[in-house]
Amino acid sequence: MPETSSARRVAAPLPLVWRVFTDVPRLEKLLHGVSALDVLSPGTFGVGTRWRETRTLHGRTSTDELEVVECEPERRYVLESRGRARYRAEGVFDALGTEGTHVLVTLRTGGNPVTRLLSTLAWPVTGRTVRTVLAQDVDDLAAAAERIAGEPL
Repeated sequence: MPETSSARRVAAPLPLVWRVFTDVPRLEKLLHGVSALDVLSPGTFGVGTRWRETRTLHGRTSTDELEVVECEPERRYVLESRGRARYRAEGVFDALGTEGTHVLVTLRTGGNPVTRLLSTLAWPVTGRTVRTVLAQDVDDLAAAAERIAGEPL
């Protein structure tokens, strides 16, 4: 099953980084790649939180529904996509003391056996795009957390 990761040190404290990365209603404003977002489940971020996001890549628009399937607040979460693209994304957050927070997001393609086979065969072509989008998302959210951390009280 193909996978890729994006890691980054964020110059902001863990609670703030977690809050930015899990603020689903604001993701449309924070992520350059998301053109529309509909929150499907109200309440705080946790298992069962669902939303639908639309992205345009290479001139094609795609909408996927995401759901949080595992969550350990301020530690890790796992999302599953149930749209056209099938994948699991895991975010892991580690406090670095005064150095900020280390974030690692790993995306694994999945689905039924046919989808997994097709993903594996297409990975040499699609993998670069997936890596680029994932890195951009992590960079966008990290930059937002760093902006908030740098704001005067």
